[in-house]
Amino acid sequence: MPIAIVALLMVLLTACGSSKGEDAKPSASASVQASQPAGDKDGVTITKEEYGKIESGMTYKEIIEIVGGEGDVLSEAGKKGDKNYASVVMYKGKGGVGASASFVFLNDELQTKSQLGLE
Repeated sequence: MPIAIVALLMVLLTACGSSKGEDAKPSASASVQASQPAGDKDGVTITKEEYGKIESGMTYKEIIEIVGGEGDVLSEAGKKGDKNYASVVMYKGKGGVGASASFVFLNDELQTKSQLGLE
């Protein structure tokens, strides 16, 4: 995967995580969904055990099956189905304040994952 795409995705992930509740306007290359608190779609949360089962190369559908529901799409670059479509998905985590897990996909294939405070 080109380094530029990884860098873009990490910038998008960082920017989405630092929102202070201000209205975000999506650009042509990224969109942010703010209908619910980040990582808390339909009350679905992820545990440390579930996080441990998730491996690079998995599809978003496989992750949904492990966790039991969808996370929040924090950002997207490109259009679904296009070559080099990228997205960042976040789940609220079971654990202390701020517990969460984030996943970066390229063409619906997990590239990187990160977690904070999962129990």
